[in-house]
Amino acid sequence: MQTDKKNTVWILGNRSDAIEIAKNNNLRVILLYNKKLKNHKADTLEQISFTWSKQEWKHFVEELLKKELNPIAILAPTEKSVLPAAWISDIIQPNFYTSIEAALHCTHKPTMKRVAQKNDIPCANFLENEVGNNKISKQELIEKLGLPMAFKTCTGSGSRGAFIVKTEDEVPQLLKKGYMAESFVEGIECSIEAVVQNGEVLFQNITEYTEPKFANLVPATFSSEIQKKIFEFNKKIIAALGAKNGITHTEVFIQNLEQSDVEKINLVFGEMAIRPPGGYIMELLKLSYQKDFWQVWLDTFLGNKIDIETTKANFYSGLRLFHPPAGTLKSVKGKEFIKSIEELQEFTLSVKKGSIINQREGTGQSIGHIVIQGKESTKIKSLLEEVKEKLVFEME
Repeated sequence: MQTDKKNTVWILGNRSDAIEIAKNNNLRVILLYNKKLKNHKADTLEQISFTWSKQEWKHFVEELLKKELNPIAILAPTEKSVLPAAWISDIIQPNFYTSIEAALHCTHKPTMKRVAQKNDIPCANFLENEVGNNKISKQELIEKLGLPMAFKTCTGSGSRGAFIVKTEDEVPQLLKKGYMAESFVEGIECSIEAVVQNGEVLFQNITEYTEPKFANLVPATFSSEIQKKIFEFNKKIIAALGAKNGITHTEVFIQNLEQSDVEKINLVFGEMAIRPPGGYIMELLKLSYQKDFWQVWLDTFLGNKIDIETTKANFYSGLRLFHPPAGTLKSVKGKEFIKSIEELQEFTLSVKKGSIINQREGTGQSIGHIVIQGKESTKIKSLLEEVKEKLVFEME
């Protein structure tokens, strides 16, 4: 058995920022991952499978505890790890954790929608075919959901596998196993990141999708009245889904945003994740609020006091992801302009001349990105657009 005097945490899923912040807090890190890794920052790696049943996880935990001390926290920084972490927490019973019920609510999209509807939270109508037994026909899809409609997997994140159909010809003959279909929601999409500890919402930020799937701004530039309405809406969602600890990431659609009367604005719930957001949002939060949100996330599970209620944004931070159409990269023009931007914080490209670029399957897929930071939101927004125009990928 491990006799190190350090407290131990178990982290499910190889997210380097999560491991690094735990190590910075002098914690022993046991990484639970489904692949053998040659390089990782954890103290030790235990190989697992995310397809294990609850009973298989129970057996794994019992065996691991024969050589390791009880962890003080079970951390789930990735979507796949949320439910297994809840199963493990149910066995270990740490002081701060995510319940199995909340994990199901926040990872299984049809369940998430049903809970929202039960709590009078507006969301899209949907049909599901998770197990493949129910044969939902093209006709039924159109009759119950109308057009356009969206298709997505019942679990997962980052829009991988999702698609939208606009005409009857595009609608599949049967709803594919493991998929759900939703009526299409019109509106301006944004996300809300919230810090939750012991069920109390301590902090909220709105991320503005200046170009959905490609460009974000933190914090959003909506009026204070609209932001207040969104924050109250998000608190209702968090309470309904049962999130108690961690950082939540909620996608919401704003309808009638052009209306001057805030009462005429409608909010429609999309989805909520109960783990740190991807898409560099954690980095944007740190730049804008001058606070390490990975530390905040860890503190919610360690029970540490979090001084964040009065935290205000000092800067606007912008992100643009790059992913040209599929093909072979011939050249990239405009890198000199990017490097000349005074507000530049980060610029990466993982491709070069001759690289094969695959079709983008989700928002988590990109071949590079830029992060910028400044005091004026209009300047950051303008730069995000200018970057799009001047960084040119020539394909063949």
